[in-house]
Amino acid sequence: LITSTGVFLPLEVALNNVWGVKQNRSYLRNQAVSAGLAFGVAVLAMVSIAFTTAQSSVLELVFFGHTHNLVFNFVSFSFMKICAAFASILLFFLIYWVLPNRKVPALAVLPTAIVTGLLWEGAKHLYVQALPWLDFQSVYGPFYISVGLMMWAFLSGLLLLAGAHFSATRYTLRLA
Repeated sequence: LITSTGVFLPLEVALNNVWGVKQNRSYLRNQAVSAGLAFGVAVLAMVSIAFTTAQSSVLELVFFGHTHNLVFNFVSFSFMKICAAFASILLFFLIYWVLPNRKVPALAVLPTAIVTGLLWEGAKHLYVQALPWLDFQSVYGPFYISVGLMMWAFLSGLLLLAGAHFSATRYTLRLA
């Protein structure tokens, strides 16, 4: 939990810059906010896992135990994708809303969180499809998994910052 909070410090600095905040939080306050966000993200992941697990039991009842067919697989897959998209949207919303060192109106970041969360879900599928052509294993050897994760983190960060910039710019233009 403590080491995961280190992810949020650079993001806070970047989001403060996007929202025009001149002063960052103190170290202790930043650690508290980061720990809260890390805990919130962990709870969000656990809730998503719980919904996904519960859906298989519920769908089994709805389909009267007939779980080996195309319709069941489609409904089950669709529900899991909806849960993942909802979790992604909430993840971006929490980061956009809580992390800047100022009060950001929830309605200013909600539309951007929705768009960014859905784009992130689509980008995950595109990235998985592109991985065989990137062939990190032949270039980086045993470190290919780390490089692949770092590349995904970089792309996710770009998407997150683009969404934050769009949200702040849109909010500023509405006020003008």
